[in-house]
Amino acid sequence: MLITGDMTPVEVEKICCLDNIEEYFIESYSRNEKLERAYEAVFYSELFAPHKDLVSEIFDCFKLEKYKITIPSAILLVEFAISQISDSNKIGDKLKTEFEIKVVKEQKDYTVDKLSYVSTLSFFSKLFRGDNVRPKSRKDVLHRDSVLHGTSPSKEWTKVDAVMLINALYAFTLPFGKTKGE
Repeated sequence: MLITGDMTPVEVEKICCLDNIEEYFIESYSRNEKLERAYEAVFYSELFAPHKDLVSEIFDCFKLEKYKITIPSAILLVEFAISQISDSNKIGDKLKTEFEIKVVKEQKDYTVDKLSYVSTLSFFSKLFRGDNVRPKSRKDVLHRDSVLHGTSPSKEWTKVDAVMLINALYAFTLPFGKTKGE
């Protein structure tokens, strides 16, 4: 689960207690206002400025229910964001470690930013987990290597995966991605 900038503490507490968190995110992003807020936050974020065209296409494909196109592109932007935030050229597990050392552990108090960092690290750890590139069974979050290297059958990719990745992009805009003019 990733905490986004528009979630209230009550919403965060609520989703932490849900049995089926995927349904919450599907419902949230099925409403146009949440999807538009996410799009505007990501599109106008300085963090994603070098990839505005890709941001637009990711959200356009999502709206057209083309999740098989949305997913690998969103994974690329998640990795880009983590590398920018960490100021690192590392990839995969080494990048995850760099993010944890440079960003997460730097936060001493439990603030909304710290909660966002920790939830980002948790999601990133699942996406970039160090298991086999050819998993025998599908786990709760897609595996970056399996998707980008073509070993994960695209028939297994779902709207839930696309929503979680879009939510990840949106979550980066809370503590990391000031919008132009802020």
